[in-house]
Amino acid sequence: MRWNFLLLPVLLISCSSSGPEVAGKEEAHEHSVDRIHLGKEMEEILGMGVYVAGKGVLVERKKYPAEVIRSYKGVATVRARFPGMVLEIGVNPGDRVRRGQVLARIESDESFTVYALRSPISGVVSRIMVSEGVVVDRGVPLMEITAPSKVWVRAMVWPSEVDFVYEGKGVVFHRHYGDRYVEIPGRIFFVAPYLDSTTRMIPVLVSLRRSDILRPGMYGDLLVADTHRVNIAIPVSAVHVLEGDTLVFVKEGDGARPRRISTGRSDGEMVEVVSGLEEGDTVFSEHSFLLRAEMEKGIWMGAHEHAH
Repeated sequence: MRWNFLLLPVLLISCSSSGPEVAGKEEAHEHSVDRIHLGKEMEEILGMGVYVAGKGVLVERKKYPAEVIRSYKGVATVRARFPGMVLEIGVNPGDRVRRGQVLARIESDESFTVYALRSPISGVVSRIMVSEGVVVDRGVPLMEITAPSKVWVRAMVWPSEVDFVYEGKGVVFHRHYGDRYVEIPGRIFFVAPYLDSTTRMIPVLVSLRRSDILRPGMYGDLLVADTHRVNIAIPVSAVHVLEGDTLVFVKEGDGARPRRISTGRSDGEMVEVVSGLEEGDTVFSEHSFLLRAEMEKGIWMGAHEHAH
């Protein structure tokens, strides 16, 4: 499409100026462009898209590295009820067990009877801290059972972005799982009122709606988004900065007229227009840089006005 750029200077020759033409090279630079003629046929040749300004929703997104951790509520420690010898351990690490299932048998030193240790929750045997034949005291931890669905996600947030996260906010945990990407919705339930001593960042904890495929120690990303409804939004590609002015090219009949605007927040694709445009105004968006290139050959009328 290189030839488009060669045609542009020829086809955009009917630009209006700020005053009558004056002979001589020294006066030529005083002419400022305030409207560029651009026929419909040329719009199509150059592929110049237009966008009608109006209400829009901006989505601001941030991503934080995150780790799957065990939930404090989802881990049960199995302890010896009486001192004695461990006669039998009936499970192995990684085994799935149901609530009430016998995990081990211990011969009590007090009554010389054998009693059973049962799982207090349904889950997976995550740790076994003893072996058969060992004598244990009352209250000694013997095993840990973890409920697979009871895991949390912990992320670290920079202090400057703490206003972007808050308790109760919906988020998404994103993980590359095998040959596919998995996104699991969740909700922030804790934002620490302190900085982590190592990272100097703020810990954030998230509970997930579904976590059966996750295991403690897995890593991923926490995706956080904010939506903002604005009265006027246009594509970022329609906005240009020239001679210190922020401007767009408004479509007027078979031409384009540059207009100063003030912008607000942006999500990288769309930008809020605070002033300078009204709902229903049509602006050039795609390939509008061609219009800017034409403007830069002359003097932007804003710069001409500032000179007075």
